[in-house]
Amino acid sequence: MTGNPSCLNEEQYGLLCEACDKILLDSTATPDTIAISWLHVVREHPVFLLSYRDIFWRSSGLRHIIKRSRYWVTKQSNWIRQIIRMLRSGGQEWLGGQTLPSRADIIFISHLIDSTHAGKDDDFYYGALPNEMVQNNLTVAIALINHTTYPSSYYNDKWKGCVVPRVIFTNSLGLKDERYFKRRLEIESRRLRAIASKARLRFDRIVLNRAAIEATSESSQRNLRIASQINTLVGQLNPKAIIITYEGHAWERMAFAATRLAVPGIKCIGYQHAALFRLQHAIRRNLAPEYNPDHIMTSGPAGKAELELLSEAGNISVSVLGSNRGRDSKVMLDGEMINTDKMFPTMESACLVLPEGIESECHLLFEFSIDCALSAPDFLFIWRLHPIVSFESLISQNSRLQKLPDNILISRDPFEMDIVRCGFALYRGTTAIVQAVFGGLRPIYLQKSDEMTIDPLYRMNRVRANVSTSRECLDIIKNDNKQLLTHEDKISAIQCCADLFVPFEAGALRKLVSG
Repeated sequence: MTGNPSCLNEEQYGLLCEACDKILLDSTATPDTIAISWLHVVREHPVFLLSYRDIFWRSSGLRHIIKRSRYWVTKQSNWIRQIIRMLRSGGQEWLGGQTLPSRADIIFISHLIDSTHAGKDDDFYYGALPNEMVQNNLTVAIALINHTTYPSSYYNDKWKGCVVPRVIFTNSLGLKDERYFKRRLEIESRRLRAIASKARLRFDRIVLNRAAIEATSESSQRNLRIASQINTLVGQLNPKAIIITYEGHAWERMAFAATRLAVPGIKCIGYQHAALFRLQHAIRRNLAPEYNPDHIMTSGPAGKAELELLSEAGNISVSVLGSNRGRDSKVMLDGEMINTDKMFPTMESACLVLPEGIESECHLLFEFSIDCALSAPDFLFIWRLHPIVSFESLISQNSRLQKLPDNILISRDPFEMDIVRCGFALYRGTTAIVQAVFGGLRPIYLQKSDEMTIDPLYRMNRVRANVSTSRECLDIIKNDNKQLLTHEDKISAIQCCADLFVPFEAGALRKLVSG
Protein backbone atom coordinates (compact mmCIF):
# COMPACT_ATOMS: atom_id res chain seq x y z
CA MET A 1 0.00 0.00 0.00
CA THR A 2 1.16 3.54 -0.68
CA GLY A 3 1.87 6.12 1.98
CA ASN A 4 2.82 5.51 5.58
CA PRO A 5 0.25 7.11 7.92
CA SER A 6 0.67 6.70 11.65
CA CYS A 7 -2.49 4.64 12.18
CA LEU A 8 -4.56 1.93 10.57
CA ASN A 9 -7.90 3.00 9.15
CA GLU A 10 -11.15 1.14 9.72
CA GLU A 11 -10.97 -0.82 6.46
CA GLN A 12 -7.44 -2.02 7.22
CA TYR A 13 -8.47 -2.93 10.76
CA GLY A 14 -11.30 -5.05 9.37
CA LEU A 15 -8.95 -6.84 6.95
CA LEU A 16 -6.50 -7.52 9.76
CA CYS A 17 -9.15 -8.98 12.08
CA GLU A 18 -10.50 -11.19 9.30
CA ALA A 19 -7.06 -12.54 8.34
CA CYS A 20 -6.03 -13.29 11.95
CA ASP A 21 -9.37 -14.96 12.73
CA LYS A 22 -8.99 -17.10 9.62
CA ILE A 23 -5.82 -18.60 11.11
CA LEU A 24 -7.27 -19.05 14.60
CA LEU A 25 -10.48 -20.65 13.31
CA ASP A 26 -8.83 -22.95 10.78
CA SER A 27 -9.49 -26.64 11.41
CA THR A 28 -5.72 -27.27 11.57
CA ALA A 29 -5.16 -24.70 14.35
CA THR A 30 -3.44 -26.15 17.41
CA PRO A 31 -3.24 -24.90 21.03
CA ASP A 32 0.10 -23.38 20.03
CA THR A 33 -1.69 -21.38 17.32
CA ILE A 34 -4.12 -20.02 19.91
CA ALA A 35 -1.16 -19.12 22.16
CA ILE A 36 0.11 -16.51 19.66
CA SER A 37 -0.88 -13.19 21.22
CA TRP A 38 -0.41 -11.27 17.98
CA LEU A 39 -3.28 -13.16 16.29
CA HIS A 40 -5.82 -11.95 18.87
CA VAL A 41 -6.69 -8.42 17.75
CA VAL A 42 -8.19 -7.04 20.95
CA ARG A 43 -9.27 -3.52 19.98
CA GLU A 44 -8.61 -0.51 17.81
CA HIS A 45 -6.33 1.49 20.11
CA PRO A 46 -3.46 2.96 18.01
CA VAL A 47 -0.83 1.87 20.55
CA PHE A 48 -2.11 -1.71 20.46
CA LEU A 49 -2.09 -1.64 16.65
CA LEU A 50 1.55 -0.55 16.31
CA SER A 51 2.73 -4.14 15.94
CA TYR A 52 0.43 -4.58 12.91
CA ARG A 53 1.51 -1.53 10.89
CA ASP A 54 4.19 -3.33 8.89
CA ILE A 55 1.54 -5.72 7.57
CA PHE A 56 0.33 -2.81 5.45
CA TRP A 57 3.50 -0.69 5.11
CA ARG A 58 6.48 -3.02 4.99
CA SER A 59 9.97 -1.64 5.45
CA SER A 60 12.49 -2.55 2.76
CA GLY A 61 16.23 -2.59 2.12
CA LEU A 62 18.56 -1.63 4.97
CA ARG A 63 15.69 -0.67 7.28
CA HIS A 64 14.19 -4.16 6.93
CA ILE A 65 17.56 -5.82 7.64
CA ILE A 66 18.06 -3.68 10.75
CA LYS A 67 14.55 -4.49 11.96
CA ARG A 68 15.03 -8.25 11.53
CA SER A 69 18.43 -8.07 13.26
CA ARG A 70 16.91 -6.23 16.22
CA TYR A 71 14.17 -8.82 16.47
CA TRP A 72 16.73 -11.66 16.50
CA VAL A 73 18.82 -9.93 19.20
CA THR A 74 15.68 -9.29 21.29
CA LYS A 75 14.63 -12.91 20.93
CA GLN A 76 18.01 -14.19 22.13
CA SER A 77 18.07 -11.67 24.99
CA ASN A 78 14.60 -12.78 26.09
CA TRP A 79 15.71 -16.40 26.22
CA ILE A 80 18.78 -15.50 28.30
CA ARG A 81 16.54 -13.57 30.72
CA GLN A 82 14.24 -16.57 30.85
CA ILE A 83 17.14 -18.82 31.87
CA ILE A 84 17.99 -16.38 34.68
CA ARG A 85 14.35 -16.42 35.82
CA MET A 86 14.40 -20.23 35.81
CA LEU A 87 17.31 -20.23 38.24
CA ARG A 88 15.53 -17.74 40.51
CA SER A 89 12.12 -19.45 40.52
CA GLY A 90 13.50 -22.91 41.23
CA GLY A 91 10.90 -24.39 38.91
CA GLN A 92 7.99 -23.47 41.19
CA GLU A 93 4.70 -22.69 39.45
CA TRP A 94 3.51 -20.21 42.07
CA LEU A 95 4.51 -18.64 45.35
CA GLY A 96 2.54 -17.37 48.33
CA GLY A 97 2.79 -17.24 52.08
CA GLN A 98 -0.68 -18.66 52.69
CA THR A 99 -1.84 -22.26 52.76
CA LEU A 100 -4.28 -23.10 50.00
CA PRO A 101 -7.44 -25.06 50.84
CA SER A 102 -7.58 -28.72 49.87
CA ARG A 103 -10.51 -27.86 47.63
CA ALA A 104 -12.04 -24.58 46.39
CA ASP A 105 -15.49 -23.67 45.14
CA ILE A 106 -14.18 -20.74 43.06
CA ILE A 107 -10.77 -19.72 41.75
CA PHE A 108 -10.42 -16.06 40.75
CA ILE A 109 -7.69 -15.32 38.17
CA SER A 110 -6.58 -11.71 38.67
CA HIS A 111 -3.56 -9.47 38.11
CA LEU A 112 -0.90 -7.74 40.14
CA ILE A 113 -0.13 -4.60 38.15
CA ASP A 114 1.40 -2.40 40.84
CA SER A 115 3.45 -3.28 43.91
CA THR A 116 1.34 -0.90 46.04
CA HIS A 117 -1.63 -3.26 45.63
CA ALA A 118 0.17 -6.02 47.52
CA GLY A 119 -1.31 -6.93 50.89
CA LYS A 120 -4.67 -5.25 50.30
CA ASP A 121 -7.68 -7.35 51.25
CA ASP A 122 -9.75 -6.14 48.29
CA ASP A 123 -8.62 -7.31 44.86
CA PHE A 124 -7.84 -4.65 42.24
CA TYR A 125 -10.27 -6.17 39.73
CA TYR A 126 -12.81 -8.05 41.85
CA GLY A 127 -12.87 -5.73 44.85
CA ALA A 128 -14.48 -7.29 47.95
CA LEU A 129 -16.31 -9.91 45.86
CA PRO A 130 -14.02 -12.86 46.82
CA ASN A 131 -14.48 -12.00 50.51
CA GLU A 132 -18.25 -11.86 50.04
CA MET A 133 -18.15 -15.34 48.54
CA VAL A 134 -16.38 -16.56 51.69
CA GLN A 135 -19.10 -14.92 53.80
CA ASN A 136 -21.58 -16.98 51.78
CA ASN A 137 -19.81 -20.17 52.88
CA LEU A 138 -17.90 -20.72 49.65
CA THR A 139 -14.22 -21.65 49.60
CA VAL A 140 -12.20 -19.23 47.48
CA ALA A 141 -8.65 -18.77 46.20
CA ILE A 142 -7.11 -15.99 44.10
CA ALA A 143 -4.26 -16.54 41.62
CA LEU A 144 -2.40 -13.44 40.47
CA ILE A 145 -0.48 -12.92 37.24
CA ASN A 146 2.52 -10.75 38.08
CA HIS A 147 2.92 -7.73 35.76
CA THR A 148 5.26 -5.77 38.06
CA THR A 149 9.03 -5.45 37.86
CA TYR A 150 9.44 -7.33 41.14
CA PRO A 151 9.82 -11.13 41.14
CA SER A 152 6.90 -13.14 42.52
CA SER A 153 9.03 -14.09 45.54
CA TYR A 154 8.94 -10.42 46.63
CA TYR A 155 5.22 -10.79 47.37
CA ASN A 156 5.50 -14.11 49.18
CA ASP A 157 4.15 -12.96 52.57
CA LYS A 158 2.32 -9.79 51.59
CA TRP A 159 -1.20 -11.18 52.01
CA LYS A 160 -0.56 -13.09 55.23
CA GLY A 161 -3.66 -12.86 57.42
CA CYS A 162 -6.09 -12.01 54.59
CA VAL A 163 -9.37 -13.93 54.44
CA VAL A 164 -8.83 -15.19 50.89
CA PRO A 165 -5.51 -16.98 50.19
CA ARG A 166 -3.48 -15.76 47.22
CA VAL A 167 -0.82 -17.33 45.05
CA ILE A 168 1.36 -15.39 42.61
CA PHE A 169 2.31 -17.19 39.43
CA THR A 170 6.05 -17.24 38.79
CA ASN A 171 7.37 -15.86 35.51
CA SER A 172 9.40 -18.96 34.73
CA LEU A 173 9.14 -22.69 35.26
CA GLY A 174 11.99 -25.20 35.17
CA LEU A 175 14.39 -25.61 32.26
CA LYS A 176 12.62 -28.77 31.06
CA ASP A 177 9.22 -27.03 30.84
CA GLU A 178 10.54 -23.83 29.28
CA ARG A 179 12.49 -25.75 26.64
CA TYR A 180 9.37 -27.81 25.94
CA PHE A 181 7.32 -24.62 25.39
CA LYS A 182 10.05 -23.18 23.18
CA ARG A 183 10.25 -26.32 21.06
CA ARG A 184 6.47 -26.46 20.59
CA LEU A 185 6.37 -22.86 19.40
CA GLU A 186 9.25 -23.40 16.97
CA ILE A 187 7.33 -26.32 15.44
CA GLU A 188 4.24 -24.09 15.18
CA SER A 189 6.30 -21.39 13.52
CA ARG A 190 7.50 -23.82 10.84
CA ARG A 191 3.94 -25.08 10.33
CA LEU A 192 2.65 -21.55 9.71
CA ARG A 193 5.46 -20.82 7.25
CA ALA A 194 4.57 -23.96 5.31
CA ILE A 195 0.92 -22.85 5.14
CA ALA A 196 2.01 -19.35 4.07
CA SER A 197 4.00 -20.76 1.14
CA LYS A 198 0.79 -22.26 -0.25
CA ALA A 199 -1.57 -19.34 0.45
CA ARG A 200 -3.24 -17.92 -2.65
CA LEU A 201 -3.75 -14.35 -1.41
CA ARG A 202 -0.73 -12.12 -0.86
CA PHE A 203 -2.20 -10.54 2.27
CA ASP A 204 -2.82 -13.98 3.80
CA ARG A 205 0.82 -14.89 3.12
CA ILE A 206 2.03 -11.73 4.81
CA VAL A 207 -0.11 -12.33 7.92
CA LEU A 208 0.83 -16.02 8.13
CA ASN A 209 4.55 -15.28 7.84
CA ARG A 210 4.29 -12.60 10.52
CA ALA A 211 2.33 -15.00 12.74
CA ALA A 212 5.15 -17.52 12.27
CA ILE A 213 7.61 -14.96 13.61
CA GLU A 214 5.33 -14.04 16.52
CA ALA A 215 4.86 -17.73 17.40
CA THR A 216 8.33 -17.80 18.95
CA SER A 217 7.88 -14.54 20.85
CA GLU A 218 8.21 -14.17 24.61
CA SER A 219 4.48 -13.45 24.94
CA SER A 220 3.52 -16.73 23.22
CA GLN A 221 5.76 -18.68 25.59
CA ARG A 222 4.25 -16.78 28.51
CA ASN A 223 0.76 -17.81 27.40
CA LEU A 224 1.75 -21.50 27.40
CA ARG A 225 3.30 -21.05 30.85
CA ILE A 226 0.18 -19.42 32.32
CA ALA A 227 -2.01 -22.17 30.85
CA SER A 228 0.24 -24.79 32.47
CA GLN A 229 0.13 -23.02 35.85
CA ILE A 230 -3.66 -22.69 35.77
CA ASN A 231 -4.00 -26.35 34.73
CA THR A 232 -1.95 -27.45 37.76
CA LEU A 233 -3.76 -25.14 40.19
CA VAL A 234 -7.22 -26.16 38.99
CA GLY A 235 -6.24 -29.83 39.14
CA GLN A 236 -5.06 -29.38 42.73
CA LEU A 237 -8.09 -27.42 44.02
CA ASN A 238 -10.78 -29.10 41.87
CA PRO A 239 -13.13 -26.06 41.93
CA LYS A 240 -16.72 -25.82 40.76
CA ALA A 241 -15.95 -22.65 38.81
CA ILE A 242 -13.14 -20.43 37.66
CA ILE A 243 -13.58 -16.74 36.84
CA ILE A 244 -11.03 -15.08 34.58
CA THR A 245 -10.73 -11.43 33.53
CA TYR A 246 -11.84 -11.45 29.91
CA GLU A 247 -10.96 -9.15 27.00
CA GLY A 248 -10.20 -11.77 24.34
CA HIS A 249 -6.44 -12.10 24.95
CA ALA A 250 -4.63 -15.29 23.96
CA TRP A 251 -3.74 -16.25 27.55
CA GLU A 252 -7.44 -16.12 28.54
CA ARG A 253 -8.39 -18.52 25.75
CA MET A 254 -5.57 -20.85 26.73
CA ALA A 255 -6.66 -20.64 30.38
CA PHE A 256 -10.18 -21.84 29.59
CA ALA A 257 -8.83 -24.84 27.66
CA ALA A 258 -6.28 -25.68 30.38
CA THR A 259 -8.99 -25.48 33.05
CA ARG A 260 -11.23 -27.94 31.22
CA LEU A 261 -8.35 -30.36 30.74
CA ALA A 262 -7.78 -30.39 34.50
CA VAL A 263 -11.45 -30.60 35.56
CA PRO A 264 -13.89 -31.58 32.80
CA GLY A 265 -17.32 -30.06 33.38
CA ILE A 266 -16.02 -27.11 35.41
CA LYS A 267 -17.86 -23.80 34.92
CA CYS A 268 -15.59 -21.35 33.03
CA ILE A 269 -16.63 -17.72 33.53
CA GLY A 270 -15.17 -14.78 31.63
CA TYR A 271 -15.42 -11.42 33.42
CA GLN A 272 -15.68 -8.44 31.05
CA HIS A 273 -14.28 -5.88 33.50
CA ALA A 274 -13.25 -3.04 31.15
CA ALA A 275 -15.43 -0.85 28.98
CA LEU A 276 -16.08 -2.19 25.48
CA PHE A 277 -14.84 0.08 22.72
CA ARG A 278 -16.61 0.67 19.43
CA LEU A 279 -14.56 -1.81 17.37
CA GLN A 280 -13.46 -4.14 20.17
CA HIS A 281 -12.90 -7.43 18.39
CA ALA A 282 -11.43 -10.49 20.10
CA ILE A 283 -13.99 -10.64 22.92
CA ARG A 284 -16.82 -10.56 20.37
CA ARG A 285 -15.86 -13.65 18.41
CA ASN A 286 -15.71 -17.27 19.46
CA LEU A 287 -13.02 -19.82 18.76
CA ALA A 288 -13.31 -23.60 19.10
CA PRO A 289 -15.55 -24.44 22.11
CA GLU A 290 -12.70 -25.38 24.46
CA TYR A 291 -11.28 -21.84 24.21
CA ASN A 292 -14.54 -20.03 24.99
CA PRO A 293 -16.09 -19.26 28.37
CA ASP A 294 -19.29 -21.06 29.34
CA HIS A 295 -20.68 -17.79 30.64
CA ILE A 296 -19.71 -14.12 30.37
CA MET A 297 -20.34 -11.78 33.30
CA THR A 298 -20.15 -8.06 32.54
CA SER A 299 -19.35 -4.90 34.47
CA GLY A 300 -22.72 -3.33 33.61
CA PRO A 301 -25.87 -3.45 31.49
CA ALA A 302 -24.12 -1.78 28.53
CA GLY A 303 -21.59 -4.61 28.24
CA LYS A 304 -24.32 -7.23 28.57
CA ALA A 305 -26.46 -5.66 25.84
CA GLU A 306 -23.51 -5.25 23.51
CA LEU A 307 -22.14 -8.75 23.92
CA GLU A 308 -25.57 -10.28 23.49
CA LEU A 309 -26.26 -8.16 20.42
CA LEU A 310 -22.90 -8.03 18.67
CA SER A 311 -20.94 -11.11 19.70
CA GLU A 312 -21.14 -14.50 18.12
CA ALA A 313 -22.19 -15.65 21.56
CA GLY A 314 -24.12 -18.67 20.30
CA ASN A 315 -24.97 -20.69 23.36
CA ILE A 316 -22.78 -18.58 25.71
CA SER A 317 -25.02 -16.87 28.25
CA VAL A 318 -24.31 -13.32 29.44
CA SER A 319 -25.26 -11.67 32.74
CA VAL A 320 -24.27 -8.62 34.81
CA LEU A 321 -21.81 -9.04 37.70
CA GLY A 322 -20.86 -5.39 38.30
CA SER A 323 -17.61 -3.63 39.06
CA ASN A 324 -15.73 -2.03 41.92
CA ARG A 325 -16.01 1.15 39.81
CA GLY A 326 -19.80 0.92 39.83
CA ARG A 327 -22.27 3.53 41.04
CA ASP A 328 -25.94 3.13 41.86
CA SER A 329 -27.73 4.85 38.96
CA LYS A 330 -30.99 5.32 40.89
CA VAL A 331 -29.21 7.19 43.68
CA MET A 332 -27.32 9.30 41.16
CA LEU A 333 -30.36 10.12 39.11
CA ASP A 334 -32.21 11.19 42.26
CA GLY A 335 -29.45 13.76 42.65
CA GLU A 336 -28.19 12.39 45.93
CA MET A 337 -24.67 11.68 44.69
CA ILE A 338 -24.32 13.89 41.62
CA ASN A 339 -24.84 17.63 41.49
CA THR A 340 -25.96 17.82 37.88
CA ASP A 341 -25.73 21.62 37.95
CA LYS A 342 -21.96 21.19 38.01
CA MET A 343 -22.19 19.95 34.44
CA PHE A 344 -22.62 23.61 33.53
CA PRO A 345 -19.08 24.58 34.62
CA THR A 346 -17.79 28.13 34.41
CA MET A 347 -14.57 29.48 32.95
CA GLU A 348 -13.14 29.57 36.49
CA SER A 349 -13.38 25.76 36.70
CA ALA A 350 -10.16 23.81 36.12
CA CYS A 351 -9.70 21.07 33.53
CA LEU A 352 -8.59 17.61 34.68
CA VAL A 353 -6.28 15.89 32.17
CA LEU A 354 -6.66 12.09 32.31
CA PRO A 355 -4.25 10.02 30.18
CA GLU A 356 -4.14 6.22 30.13
CA GLY A 357 -1.23 4.33 31.65
CA ILE A 358 0.58 4.48 28.29
CA GLU A 359 3.52 6.84 27.97
CA SER A 360 2.79 7.88 24.38
CA GLU A 361 -0.77 8.78 25.40
CA CYS A 362 0.58 10.85 28.31
CA HIS A 363 2.84 12.78 25.94
CA LEU A 364 -0.01 13.40 23.51
CA LEU A 365 -2.48 14.72 26.09
CA PHE A 366 0.09 16.66 28.09
CA GLU A 367 1.55 18.42 25.06
CA PHE A 368 -1.95 19.28 23.86
CA SER A 369 -2.87 20.73 27.27
CA ILE A 370 0.40 22.73 27.34
CA ASP A 371 -0.73 24.38 24.08
CA CYS A 372 -4.11 25.09 25.68
CA ALA A 373 -2.48 26.45 28.85
CA LEU A 374 -0.23 28.81 26.89
CA SER A 375 -3.27 30.19 25.03
CA ALA A 376 -5.35 30.57 28.21
CA PRO A 377 -2.92 31.54 31.01
CA ASP A 378 -5.76 32.26 33.47
CA PHE A 379 -7.21 28.77 33.22
CA LEU A 380 -5.86 25.87 35.30
CA PHE A 381 -5.06 22.42 33.88
CA ILE A 382 -4.53 19.62 36.40
CA TRP A 383 -2.55 16.61 35.19
CA ARG A 384 -3.38 13.29 36.79
CA LEU A 385 -1.01 10.41 36.01
CA HIS A 386 -2.00 6.77 35.88
CA PRO A 387 -0.35 4.93 38.83
CA ILE A 388 1.90 2.85 36.58
CA VAL A 389 3.52 5.89 34.90
CA SER A 390 6.05 8.19 36.58
CA PHE A 391 6.44 11.84 35.67
CA GLU A 392 10.23 11.48 35.95
CA SER A 393 10.15 8.89 33.18
CA LEU A 394 8.08 11.19 30.97
CA ILE A 395 10.41 14.14 31.54
CA SER A 396 13.43 12.09 30.49
CA GLN A 397 11.73 11.46 27.13
CA ASN A 398 10.15 14.84 26.46
CA SER A 399 11.88 18.21 26.86
CA ARG A 400 8.55 20.08 26.67
CA LEU A 401 7.63 18.68 30.08
CA GLN A 402 10.75 20.03 31.81
CA LYS A 403 9.46 23.61 32.20
CA LEU A 404 5.70 23.89 32.51
CA PRO A 405 3.46 26.96 32.38
CA ASP A 406 2.34 28.28 35.78
CA ASN A 407 -1.26 27.22 35.08
CA ILE A 408 -0.41 23.51 34.88
CA LEU A 409 -0.50 21.54 38.12
CA ILE A 410 0.66 17.93 38.56
CA SER A 411 -1.76 16.34 40.98
CA ARG A 412 -0.70 14.14 43.86
CA ASP A 413 -4.09 14.45 45.56
CA PRO A 414 -6.89 11.86 45.73
CA PHE A 415 -8.98 11.56 42.57
CA GLU A 416 -12.06 12.80 44.44
CA MET A 417 -10.31 16.07 45.35
CA ASP A 418 -9.31 16.68 41.74
CA ILE A 419 -12.90 16.12 40.64
CA VAL A 420 -14.23 18.63 43.19
CA ARG A 421 -12.06 21.46 41.86
CA CYS A 422 -12.58 20.77 38.14
CA GLY A 423 -15.43 21.34 35.73
CA PHE A 424 -13.98 19.65 32.64
CA ALA A 425 -12.02 16.48 31.91
CA LEU A 426 -9.75 16.11 28.87
CA TYR A 427 -9.24 12.46 27.95
CA ARG A 428 -8.81 9.85 25.22
CA GLY A 429 -9.00 6.11 25.97
CA THR A 430 -9.15 6.01 29.75
CA THR A 431 -12.21 4.64 31.57
CA ALA A 432 -11.33 6.97 34.48
CA ILE A 433 -13.50 9.43 32.55
CA VAL A 434 -16.53 7.53 33.86
CA GLN A 435 -15.70 8.54 37.44
CA ALA A 436 -15.13 12.11 36.23
CA VAL A 437 -18.61 12.25 34.68
CA PHE A 438 -20.09 10.77 37.86
CA GLY A 439 -18.45 13.74 39.62
CA GLY A 440 -20.17 16.22 37.30
CA LEU A 441 -17.27 17.04 34.95
CA ARG A 442 -17.95 17.66 31.29
CA PRO A 443 -15.92 15.24 29.13
CA ILE A 444 -13.77 16.62 26.29
CA TYR A 445 -12.38 13.92 23.99
CA LEU A 446 -9.20 14.61 22.00
CA GLN A 447 -9.60 13.07 18.55
CA LYS A 448 -6.62 12.69 16.23
CA SER A 449 -7.57 13.21 12.60
CA ASP A 450 -5.77 10.11 11.32
CA GLU A 451 -7.09 7.47 13.72
CA MET A 452 -10.22 5.56 14.66
CA THR A 453 -11.90 6.82 17.82
CA ILE A 454 -10.86 5.16 21.09
CA ASP A 455 -13.47 7.01 23.14
CA PRO A 456 -15.06 4.77 25.83
CA LEU A 457 -17.98 7.25 25.88
CA TYR A 458 -18.65 7.02 22.14
CA ARG A 459 -22.33 6.29 22.87
CA MET A 460 -22.81 9.49 24.88
CA ASN A 461 -25.07 12.39 23.85
CA ARG A 462 -23.91 15.94 23.17
CA VAL A 463 -22.67 16.52 26.71
CA ARG A 464 -19.40 14.99 25.49
CA ALA A 465 -17.37 17.33 23.27
CA ASN A 466 -14.95 16.18 20.55
CA VAL A 467 -11.95 18.39 19.79
CA SER A 468 -8.85 18.08 17.63
CA THR A 469 -7.18 21.48 18.21
CA SER A 470 -6.39 23.58 21.27
CA ARG A 471 -8.61 26.36 19.89
CA GLU A 472 -11.59 23.98 19.75
CA CYS A 473 -10.89 22.84 23.31
CA LEU A 474 -10.72 26.40 24.66
CA ASP A 475 -13.89 27.35 22.76
CA ILE A 476 -15.71 24.55 24.61
CA ILE A 477 -14.34 25.71 27.97
CA LYS A 478 -15.02 29.42 27.41
CA ASN A 479 -18.46 29.02 25.84
CA ASP A 480 -19.78 26.07 27.82
CA ASN A 481 -22.57 28.06 29.44
CA LYS A 482 -23.81 29.00 25.98
CA GLN A 483 -24.18 25.38 24.88
CA LEU A 484 -27.68 25.21 26.39
CA LEU A 485 -27.27 21.64 27.64
CA THR A 486 -30.57 20.54 29.10
CA HIS A 487 -31.23 18.67 32.33
CA GLU A 488 -32.18 15.69 30.16
CA ASP A 489 -28.81 15.87 28.38
CA LYS A 490 -27.01 15.65 31.71
CA ILE A 491 -29.16 12.82 33.00
CA SER A 492 -28.60 10.90 29.77
CA ALA A 493 -24.82 11.36 30.10
CA ILE A 494 -24.82 10.07 33.68
CA GLN A 495 -26.99 7.11 32.71
CA CYS A 496 -24.60 6.27 29.87
CA CYS A 497 -21.73 6.02 32.37
CA ALA A 498 -23.85 4.24 34.99
CA ASP A 499 -24.66 1.51 32.46
CA LEU A 500 -20.95 0.80 31.95
CA PHE A 501 -20.21 0.02 35.59
CA VAL A 502 -22.73 -0.94 38.26
CA PRO A 503 -21.96 -2.11 41.84
CA PHE A 504 -21.01 -5.75 42.30
CA GLU A 505 -23.88 -8.15 42.83
CA ALA A 506 -22.41 -11.04 44.80
CA GLY A 507 -25.65 -12.99 44.53
CA ALA A 508 -25.30 -13.18 40.73
CA LEU A 509 -21.97 -15.02 41.00
CA ARG A 510 -23.09 -17.19 43.92
CA LYS A 511 -26.18 -18.27 41.99
CA LEU A 512 -24.16 -19.07 38.86
CA VAL A 513 -21.61 -21.15 40.79
CA SER A 514 -24.20 -23.02 42.83
CA GLY A 515 -26.67 -23.52 40.00
